[in-house]
Amino acid sequence: MVFSSPFFLFAFLPLVLAIYFAAPKRAKNAVLLLASFGFYLVGAGGYILLLFFSITVNYGLGRWLDRAEGNQRKAAVITAVLANMVPLLVYKYAKLAILTGNSVLGWFHVPPLPLPDFFLPAGLSFFTFQGLAYVIDVYRREIPACASLIDFALFKSFFPQLVAGPIVRYHHLAHELQHRTHSWAAAEEGVLRFGLGLSKKVLFADNLGRVADRIFNGSPSDWTTGTAWIAALCYTFQIFFDFAGYSDTVIGLGRIFGLSLPENFRQPYLACSVTEFWTRWHMSLSTWFRDYLYIPLGGNRRGTTRTVLNLLVVFFLCGLWHGAAYTFVVWGLFHGFLLLVERILKVRWGLVPRGWAGRALTFGLVIVGWVVFRATSLDQVHVFLSTMAGLHSAPSPTFDATYYLTNNVVVYLAFAIICAFWPERSLLPRQVEPVLRAIRPPAILGLTALAIVAQAPQSFNPFIYFQF
Repeated sequence: MVFSSPFFLFAFLPLVLAIYFAAPKRAKNAVLLLASFGFYLVGAGGYILLLFFSITVNYGLGRWLDRAEGNQRKAAVITAVLANMVPLLVYKYAKLAILTGNSVLGWFHVPPLPLPDFFLPAGLSFFTFQGLAYVIDVYRREIPACASLIDFALFKSFFPQLVAGPIVRYHHLAHELQHRTHSWAAAEEGVLRFGLGLSKKVLFADNLGRVADRIFNGSPSDWTTGTAWIAALCYTFQIFFDFAGYSDTVIGLGRIFGLSLPENFRQPYLACSVTEFWTRWHMSLSTWFRDYLYIPLGGNRRGTTRTVLNLLVVFFLCGLWHGAAYTFVVWGLFHGFLLLVERILKVRWGLVPRGWAGRALTFGLVIVGWVVFRATSLDQVHVFLSTMAGLHSAPSPTFDATYYLTNNVVVYLAFAIICAFWPERSLLPRQVEPVLRAIRPPAILGLTALAIVAQAPQSFNPFIYFQF
């Protein structure tokens, strides 16, 4: 089920809100839990059994870890890690592993193994990482295990963040799951935040995505340097407004239901370095890899060689987490390599990118990364980047750059650039703040209405991160 679909906006969400606020306090978690199961069942069907498995296993092992001592604790956490990772490895990576194995077998003229016909369940990567974080935090005694199965199941399956994050940790919601409050002010802020996210998705991400898709999915014989750059820019802003918009809708819905979900974006295209970019982009995933992989591996505390290895391992797995394809692996390693270069420049020569020069360089590198991320194969990456660099260009393309740069696309790109590079609040003159606060509600409501009207006559597109 997609947040921008008419069924969600005009049937599912109003019905859940009506039942939720009519229910007594002790039953509100149960109402949200049933709504979350229904939400997932519509989109995933029988794969909801995987969600049930994740809930029961992590709840039970968390309770065991809370009571166990010594070797029992180690056995429990190892069991928890395996129980979480096996479904992810099977459903997400089995096909890539067999394809890679078949390539090796082909060298020895061995018949290839059959490929599994697996469907990747929505949100599997997200609720797997959520479960891993929970059991590891209990193992480290950073949090107590959740006593209530209903509360824990709601933490794992809260429908706004279930299929595409943010990756919420238990301590973020532990108190509010039992003692949350509701207010008109919070509900109003939640509605505005939801509307803002919906507008980002429908008005910016979807419209820019159509242009990017037409070019990326077209024939290389039609690519020119101009069209390649248009596609790269459109996708760069599409994925930002798509995922940031999703995060806004999630946080907004959470506020309406009395839950404070963590921020996931902080104007990432304002970053002056790739290192800073990863403190602003998909923050819940960045901190997850930092806390549960990079630091346990030793971080930067065990010498240069180990630091290099740790960064490459983390970003190799970060790329692979996004998808079972070589393009995602290369994208992850590309970012890991850039972080290593920045670290060397800083440690050896004290060079740290700053100001708009740093932003421009970082933004350009991020665009290159998004081309790798979006491409369907490494061959397409090579041809597309060569075209962007002017090394390859169609002599007589069917459509040139002016065909794609319609007035509407120019307007969408202009607004996207303004929104993405809008100065942070701390940089704005103090006199501007009251004006922005006054115009924000009517502006967002107007954009929301426009988004709903624009969405009505056309098919709706799922959020990009639903596929991860």
